Amino acid sequence: MQRLKLPDGSYVNPGEVDRLQVKKHFFGKNYYVQILLDTGREIDVCTDLSEVGAQEARRQYEEQLETLAADISAYREGRAAGVSRGKKIGYANGRKDGYDEGFAAGLREAQDQTSRAGAEAVLSELKLRLNDFYDEMRYHEHLVDARRQSLISMIDLLESIVAVFDPPRRRAQTRMTTKQVRTDFNPPCGALTYQITEIPARST
Repeated sequence: MQRLKLPDGSYVNPGEVDRLQVKKHFFGKNYYVQILLDTGREIDVCTDLSEVGAQEARRQYEEQLETLAADISAYREGRAAGVSRGKKIGYANGRKDGYDEGFAAGLREAQDQTSRAGAEAVLSELKLRLNDFYDEMRYHEHLVDARRQSLISMIDLLESIVAVFDPPRRRAQTRMTTKQVRTDFNPPCGALTYQITEIPARST
């Protein structure tokens, strides 16, 4: 589209011209033409004119705009359509970006939750096993030596694993120790029994 040329050699898009007006200088007797754009910008042209001269300059600009009326109408129509379409595209893009960001956040949150749930399930199962082992150590006084040593090893191992899954957990148990005690002064076949000297608390 043809541009509107100004006295200083610059050009203005005629489709952006809102109106033309003649204004008087605040100090002095002369007048000037002011072009107001629909963007809010004000351009002062043809300064230091008499009132008649300023009115004539405005008329000439208006005639130029009239000759471009068809182009201006098409420009404004296209601009309005572009604004409307741009808003729709921008809204759609915003929704897509928002959806993608929300989906990613939800995915991370769900993965974190299920990871925690899985870890808690494993931790719960380990604690149940620990409690079973503790109960067996506590309430079964006549365990064979191999079974007792096996329980001690498994408890120690599970406690170390639980500590990894549950860092705040403080092991209540002290390390199990065994003490050989003769059942009588003349045990058959030198039989010995092992007695737990310190039983740890049940896992919670």
